Amino acid sequence: DRFTVISGHRRRAACLLIRDGGSDQFNRGVPCIVEYGEATPAMRELRLIYANSSTREMTPADKSKQAERVQDLLYQLQEEGVVFPGRMRDHVAEACQVSKTKIARLHAIRNNLDAALLTYFDKGDLPEETAYQLQRLPKDIQAEAGELLATGKQKRMPVASVVAKVNKYIDKYLEEKPYLNYT
Repeated sequence: DRFTVISGHRRRAACLLIRDGGSDQFNRGVPCIVEYGEATPAMRELRLIYANSSTREMTPADKSKQAERVQDLLYQLQEEGVVFPGRMRDHVAEACQVSKTKIARLHAIRNNLDAALLTYFDKGDLPEETAYQLQRLPKDIQAEAGELLATGKQKRMPVASVVAKVNKYIDKYLEEKPYLNYT
C-alpha cells in the first residue's frame, strides 16, 4: 500500500497544500499514473530524466551531461535485456528533447575539448559554438588556450568565428606541410 513518486513531486505537494488549505478537491488522492511491477533503478532514473527534460531551461553543458547520463542508462538497460530498436543517438536525443545533431556536437565537446576549457564550458563561461570550434583544434593548441585563460594572460574568451578561422587556416597549413600534422 505504499507508492514511490518517480516524477511530479512538486505537483503532488501543490495538490496536498490545496487539500490541507480546506479544499476537498484532493480528498480522494492525487491524480497519477500507477505502474505495477518493479522497475530497475536505471529505468526509474531514465523515466525521471524523460519527465524533467522539459521542466527547466538547461545550459548546453547541462544538456551534454544529461545526454551522457542518458546514454549510460540506456546501455545499462540494454545489458538488463531491454531492447531499443534503432540508433542509440536517436533515443538519447528524444530523452533530452534536443536534435540528433546537437547531441553529436555536445558529445564532441565533452569528449574532445581540453579539460581546462571544458571547465569554462561547464561553468557557462564558454559558449557552445566556441567550445565546438575549440574542440576541433589540435590538443596542444587547446591546452595552450586553456593555460592562457587560467593564468590571465588572455582576458576574454575566444570568439567562435575567430576560432573557426584558425581551424580553417590550420587545416590549410597542414595540407601544405603534411609533415607538421598535429593530429
